[in-house]
Amino acid sequence: MNRLLALVLLALPCAAHAANPAVPGDFPDPSIARFGTDYYATATTSAWAPIFPILKSHDLAHFEPIGAVFDAAPGWSTGDFWAPELFVDGKHTLVYYAAHKKDGPMCVAVAEATSPAGPFTDHGPIVCAQPGVVFGAIDAFAIHDGGKRYLVWKEDGNSVQKPTPILYQELTPDGLKLVGAPHEMFRNDAAWERELVEGPGLLRNGEWLYVFYSGNDCCGRDCNYALGVARAKTIAGPWEKSPKNPILAANSKWKCPGHGTVFRAVDGRTLILYHAFDPVAFVDVGRQGLLDEVTFGADGWPVIAGGKGPSGTPNSAAQPIRDTFNEKALSVLWQWPFANAPTRTLEKNGLTLAPGPTPGGGRLAAVIGRSVPTGDYAATVRIDADAATSAGLALVGSVSAALGVSLEHGKVVVWRRDKGKEAVIASAPLAALRTTLRVVARGGHTYRFAYSTDGKTFHDVGANVDGIDVPPWDLGVRASLVAAGGSSHFSDFALVPTPAPAR
Repeated sequence: MNRLLALVLLALPCAAHAANPAVPGDFPDPSIARFGTDYYATATTSAWAPIFPILKSHDLAHFEPIGAVFDAAPGWSTGDFWAPELFVDGKHTLVYYAAHKKDGPMCVAVAEATSPAGPFTDHGPIVCAQPGVVFGAIDAFAIHDGGKRYLVWKEDGNSVQKPTPILYQELTPDGLKLVGAPHEMFRNDAAWERELVEGPGLLRNGEWLYVFYSGNDCCGRDCNYALGVARAKTIAGPWEKSPKNPILAANSKWKCPGHGTVFRAVDGRTLILYHAFDPVAFVDVGRQGLLDEVTFGADGWPVIAGGKGPSGTPNSAAQPIRDTFNEKALSVLWQWPFANAPTRTLEKNGLTLAPGPTPGGGRLAAVIGRSVPTGDYAATVRIDADAATSAGLALVGSVSAALGVSLEHGKVVVWRRDKGKEAVIASAPLAALRTTLRVVARGGHTYRFAYSTDGKTFHDVGANVDGIDVPPWDLGVRASLVAAGGSSHFSDFALVPTPAPAR
C-alpha cells in the first residue's frame, strides 16, 4: 500500500463498531445515512412522539439522541408512523416515511432539511395506493443511480391478503415528487418469503445494483422474519434473487432479523443497520438495532456477518438510564402517545406531569415513557403526589394495554389496563405522598411492584404479574411515568439493568 495512503486511512475515524446491539432497546425498521464523517440514524415510532428520533454517531459505537423529525404528527396523518428512511445528498437531507392518511390508506410522504439534524419541513404524501387498489404504500427508499433519482417502495398487499410487489418510480431532481409511472421490480414468490417482501434498501457495488429486502412475518412471538437480496444491472431489471436467500436469518442469539439499510462507512467497508429480537426478552424489549458487515463473494453475491446470522449478544450493551430532570429540555428518548400529548414542565428539582388538552383514558391520562434496553432491570422513580391525583410508574404498550403501580387516594395500587379497561390487582394503605415506586422486570414480561418511603427499604405490593399481553404487535413496552386527575411531580428516575438468568 502507498505509505501516504496508509497514513490517510489511519487518520480517518474508525468505523469499527461496538458489539451488538448497536442501539439497545426498541429501534425497529432502522435507517442510517452518512453525512461527512458522522452518521445519523432513525427508526419507526408508530403511535409515539416525538416521531422518528434522530441519533448521531461519530464512530458507530455510540449513538446520541439529538432531536426528532417531528415533535407532533403532520396534519395530514392519523398515525402508524413507520419506516423512516434518510437520504443525504450534500447539504440536502430528505426523510421518506410511511403514515396513515386521514380517511385513506397508508402513504409514503417526504420531509426535508438542510442537515440530518433537522429541523425538517414536511411536504406530505407523494404516493399512496395505486389506482384501483385499496391498500397503501410503505417502506420507501430513495436512490441516486444512473444520473436519476428513484423512489422504491412496497405496496402493502399483505394487509388485505394480496401479493406485495416492490415498485420503483423516478423522482424529480429535488426528490420531492414522483414523475412518470411506477414499475414493478419483483414480488413475494419464494417459499421463504411467504406472505410478503418489504423493507427494500438499495446499494450499487460495481456493475450490480442490489436490493436488500425482508420477507415472512416481521413481528410478534411467532415471527419468522429474514433478509434476502436481489440484483440487476439497472433498476429496470431484470431482477435476480440470490440462490442463497435468505442471507440473514435467526441464530441462537437473535430472532427475526431484517429491514436494514446498507451503507458505506468512512473506512470504505459496507455495513448494514437492521433490527432483530432478543429471543428471551423478545417483543417486550422490541426490535433492537444491530450493525454488521456486508462482504461480497467471488460470485458477486453479498454475505452478512460471515453468513452466521446476527452477531453480538443481547444485553451486552444495556446501560443504566438515569434522569434527574434538571436539564432545560427532556431527552428525545422520552416519548408519549402522539394523540395524547401531556403537559410537561421541567423544574430544578424534577418534572411536573399533567394531562394535556386531549388526555388519555384512566390512569394513562398523561404518559411519558422510554424504551427498555433489556428484559431484566429495576426501574425506580420518586413521586410527590397530591392526595386527589393518581401518579405512578408503568409498563405501557399502548393506550389500551399497560401494567403499573400508582399512588392514589391514600393507597398504593398495582393495576392492569387491558383493551382500555382497568382493574386493580393489589393494593396497600399508604399515607405518605412522597414515595419511591419500583418495578423489577425479569425475562421481559414478569414484573414485581414495590414502594419505599425512605428510598432504601422497599415493600412489595402483591405478587409477580405477567405482562405478556402488554406489548402491541409492532413495538416494545415503555417504562413510563403516568399521571391522572391533575399535576404530579416526578424526580430521580432510574432504570438499571440486572443480571439475567443463565441461558
